[in-house]
Amino acid sequence: MRWSGKYVGGLDRVGLRSCKPLVRKALAKASRTALALSVAVMAGLLLVVLGLPGVATAQPATWSVSQTPDIASPLYNSLYGVSCTSAASCVAVGEYYNATGSVLTLIETFNGKSWSITSSPNVTGSTYDSLYAVSCASSTSCVAAGYYANAVGTPQTLVEAYNGTAWSITSSPNVSGSTSNYLYGVSCTSTSFCMASGYDYVSLLSKWQTLIEAYNGSSWSIASSPNVSGSLSDYLLGVSCTSSTSCVAVGYYLNASGAPQTLIEAYNGSAWSITSSPNVFGSTNDYILGVSCVSVSFCAATGTATVSSASENFVATYNGATWSITPGPVFGRSGELDSISCSKASFCALAGYYRYGSSTNAIVATFDSMTGAWSESTVNSPLSTRNELFGVSCVSLSFCVADGSDYVSSVGDQTLIAVYNGSAWSVAASQNMNVAMQNSLLSVSCTSATSCVAVGYYINASSVSQTLIETYNG
Repeated sequence: MRWSGKYVGGLDRVGLRSCKPLVRKALAKASRTALALSVAVMAGLLLVVLGLPGVATAQPATWSVSQTPDIASPLYNSLYGVSCTSAASCVAVGEYYNATGSVLTLIETFNGKSWSITSSPNVTGSTYDSLYAVSCASSTSCVAAGYYANAVGTPQTLVEAYNGTAWSITSSPNVSGSTSNYLYGVSCTSTSFCMASGYDYVSLLSKWQTLIEAYNGSSWSIASSPNVSGSLSDYLLGVSCTSSTSCVAVGYYLNASGAPQTLIEAYNGSAWSITSSPNVFGSTNDYILGVSCVSVSFCAATGTATVSSASENFVATYNGATWSITPGPVFGRSGELDSISCSKASFCALAGYYRYGSSTNAIVATFDSMTGAWSESTVNSPLSTRNELFGVSCVSLSFCVADGSDYVSSVGDQTLIAVYNGSAWSVAASQNMNVAMQNSLLSVSCTSATSCVAVGYYINASSVSQTLIETYNG
């Protein structure tokens, strides 16, 4: 991919690490190289857990690689987000490089039997068009969000919509006076209501500001979103809506000293407002990376903070009145919590990683808000020194799936999937397209305990990234 040393939006590595976790992971992984290892040896490996809290065990293989098309192979193809409404309807979005080096939108759809590339438009005159998030309200209504670079290279918002027949570019506004506009999150609750979140850069103010766009069933408009008084910059990284009158957007802002602090904004059906959000005691940098809401009275968010020069995970919960830091097994653990999914007000699951000595360990945990209790499991490959989970999806109190990758020095990145059955997490035997090179899953969507889809990419024999989709049939 094109970005090197910086994330999109011109942010430095500190600002970038939280602005788009999945893209950041993909960038880091795409630059790694690995040596070959035989398929026979890798096929015989069983994933197990190190002797850390929450023992997870291997379960029978129920995941399979779906045959997915790639555009203009052997050029770069990658998928960043997926949204399923049933076992027979899924949409995955991302990007690909064409023969001239331009980056173009990539959308693939599943009809219950097979995946196919769906024609997705690109902005005329643009050389960069990418989609980072997708939300489907039904099998005939989906919205994907991202950005494109116009003729002079200025980033502008990009929204594409599916009406059951075809995808089309939907006119999405950009902030007047801004020079850059990005959308990284989108949440739709019906065919007539969506919210997209991101940030824009205003040159006259020399600062980044929050950006929220709203869809009313016929058109998109910029929703007035506040910025923290006296802040140097404000960013929104994700959004979760439960109805047309209840949404929450999360991210961070830079205070007068330039230190990142948590930022949470709420929508009540008429306006967005900044909600008082906590920061970890004694921290110098606080980011919120993901959010999941199930009602107007319950949301949970994951984040990372810097305490005494070390990063620490944290979870914040909302009870309908206030947000608070929720202590638990994951609190105070150096690392990052990239994703959270709540299936009801009393149950959430989160996924990420933490560091222990020289190793990086994949972490999954469930939370019962009724008791305030967290249950944690660590899921690692036995030969891996770096294990990370990037996405999680829950459909009930008894079924969740988290996906990511583990790194084996003699091979490279291999897919990693963990499944929750209502009492414990276990490692699923996931597949790899090319065991001698990198394989990584970045996002997952489940519609039932017998239907999930995980998407990402793998590196083929020509060292080129290609789409990777794995499905679960229960």
